[in-house]
Amino acid sequence: MKSNILSFGIVGIWENIKSSIPILGNEFCKDLFGDVYNTITGMTEEGFLISLPSSRLPVESVIIHHQRIQFITHDFDRLLDISSKVIGQLDSLKDFSTSVRAIGFNTEFEISDIGAESSSWISNKFINSNEINKQFPENILVTKDLKFDVLLSDDKKVGLILQPRVGRPDAIYLKINFHKGGVPEKYPDSEKIKKMYNESSTIFEKQIASLFNK
Repeated sequence: MKSNILSFGIVGIWENIKSSIPILGNEFCKDLFGDVYNTITGMTEEGFLISLPSSRLPVESVIIHHQRIQFITHDFDRLLDISSKVIGQLDSLKDFSTSVRAIGFNTEFEISDIGAESSSWISNKFINSNEINKQFPENILVTKDLKFDVLLSDDKKVGLILQPRVGRPDAIYLKINFHKGGVPEKYPDSEKIKKMYNESSTIFEKQIASLFNK
């Protein structure tokens, strides 16, 4: 089994729904990803968007919405830098609070060399049971999407999504969402985000990665 990180992300759910979506300055947005000419910014159906299109997916982006703020990057240090800069801009606005009631740290992986066709592997690993086999004794069960949550405590959970990797028959897409809720608080600084990343990484290394080795 081989694992490759595709992206890092943060989703913060605002403490209160915003009556309007702030539009950040064009110069700030164009400079955010270090690529003035290719960075795209503007209002979309999803909210205020800053993104850097590339052939590598998912696209690096920032989305500011009435209910949430979302960051996606390919590099963890870049995630810290970009989120810090955007939150700094929002904190400078009059009557705008960056307090969140929940925060999620997302990591997307490609798991390859699993030794089987991915959709059948997911089915055999997590879905197949004697009851299903009795009903379809001569058929193959194929799983396209599997989601579940692991509750760690009253305010923490880990959400897992497994899917066959598009274009890679022997690979799986895995998304891990380390979610923290509870009392509303200011958007986390870099040290708190690092702590969430470390907790999420530990869960992957100690409790999830081994699923793909058996």
